[in-house]
Amino acid sequence: MPSPIEFKLFAPHNIQRAKLIGTFPSWNEIPMIKNLSDGTFRCSINLEDGDYEYKYRIQKENDKQEWIDVIDPYVKHFNSDKQTGIIRIDQGKQIVDKYEWLYDNIKLPENKDLILYELYIADFTQEGTFTSAIAKLDYLQDLGINGIELLPIFETPASHTWGYTTRNYFSLKTTYGTTEDFKHLVDECHRRKIRVIIDGVYNHVHMEHSLLQIDRDYWFYHDRKHPDDPNHWGPEFNYEYHDEQLDIRPAWLFVSDVVKYYIQEYHIDGIRFDAAKQMCHYDVLEYLDQEVRRMIPNKSFYAVAEYVPDTPTITKAMHGPLDGCWRNTFKDGLVKTLCKATIKQDELQKPSYPFSSNIIEIMKTVIDGRRQGYSTSTNIVNYVSCHDNERFIYRLEQEHGDPIELFQRVRLASILLMTSFGLPMLWHGTEFGENRELGTQNPHEKQMKLQWNLLKENEQIFCTYKKLIHLRKQSPALKSDHLQFIHEDVNQKILAYVRQEDVLVIVNFTDKNVRDYQVANVPFNGTWREILEEKEYLVENNQLMTDLDSYSGLVLIKNV
Repeated sequence: MPSPIEFKLFAPHNIQRAKLIGTFPSWNEIPMIKNLSDGTFRCSINLEDGDYEYKYRIQKENDKQEWIDVIDPYVKHFNSDKQTGIIRIDQGKQIVDKYEWLYDNIKLPENKDLILYELYIADFTQEGTFTSAIAKLDYLQDLGINGIELLPIFETPASHTWGYTTRNYFSLKTTYGTTEDFKHLVDECHRRKIRVIIDGVYNHVHMEHSLLQIDRDYWFYHDRKHPDDPNHWGPEFNYEYHDEQLDIRPAWLFVSDVVKYYIQEYHIDGIRFDAAKQMCHYDVLEYLDQEVRRMIPNKSFYAVAEYVPDTPTITKAMHGPLDGCWRNTFKDGLVKTLCKATIKQDELQKPSYPFSSNIIEIMKTVIDGRRQGYSTSTNIVNYVSCHDNERFIYRLEQEHGDPIELFQRVRLASILLMTSFGLPMLWHGTEFGENRELGTQNPHEKQMKLQWNLLKENEQIFCTYKKLIHLRKQSPALKSDHLQFIHEDVNQKILAYVRQEDVLVIVNFTDKNVRDYQVANVPFNGTWREILEEKEYLVENNQLMTDLDSYSGLVLIKNV
């Protein structure tokens, strides 16, 4: 039996008339009535249960001759071949799908416990779908990952792209799968106590976004917001504009609706706010974060910024809006210390790299983000490489042909990532030595399916990461806000630090092997066990004697 279904289009100022067209039936035009008090066009039609294609046909006030067809900005399903929206009716109501959640009651890791894995659905598996990614979740669980951070999943025009220019926010990228497929992925992650964080691109949109066609100047800046900024990816939301007549900020409300939809419909556990620097409004980010907390006051949620160069001012500990910030300083410091024999002064002068030319001082800042002004470990997401830059091992291979020396530096990077102050994140494939060049020619469109065969070829790298990840999961010290440097040798470039006096890390930052080296100020006398080589060390008079190979590190835990 048909039921009345309401269609509505919010367009308060620029649209004179609007009509609904769709397969109900034969794309006949159905007039919509505008309510001047809220700026919304509406119509209601009787529909049987089923799926229907539809669009809106609009006529702008300054062009009374031309009608244009636009997609519903809130469309939940999108047919990319026909360029139409799809509405689904079941039992007389509009629905997204009929998925039933199975694992909502499982307790997930707290923010401080997160070990993140950045994942690009298109390249993670050969199929590049949500469903095929589910088959790899047992692998991630075995590795020790408890949080995946997905590159954007919003609908975009290109079939293979990172997804940082959104065409339809409320629809998923069609090549990845259906709404049920994504919910199944999230559900299966939760079953394995893996949290799901999505990449929220709320600074800019694709030129085909329907809000641009409806009324660009209502939601977006007319021209570039930052004319001198080389980073411009598309029309930018105007978070400053206030509609005095309706007393609303249109961009705030639309993006808030997007954020709340993904939490309510897909049960996500966090958001990475892309291009937070370009958004340039902490008050918007604070508003979005507060909306989230109101929706799910009793659930752990991680709100993290991509802000380059990274800054502690965006974190709540510094009265900023979000929980944490991606820390490019960590990556930069490792690259400049481990991938180059010398550090160029011009690189040190970059604002993203506020260090001295002293390697020990550099690495102390890399290891301990509090030296930059961060307060807690959840303020920071450290990474060796991410989707946006060349892989660490690729950089190493350009300078070091010796596989033994290469492995030493890769292992040292993994030690620092898992034992430093902050949350660690792996870009997919890092754990087994994925090493292909990203390049500068449209890197976001490159198809680079993970080379899963490297898992066997580079088993030593994988085992190193796995051991360190499992140590981090088991060790409260490595998840704490405590880190103390106990030994600094500027001449031989050797550094040692402890995490809550339970984990001791000793690092050699030179290309020279050091023998019978004495580390002073070790906080606990007795036996310590090195977890990677399974070797025991005896500490007497708070001193430890050891050999250190070039660019190597030791990770020791107390034997109690």
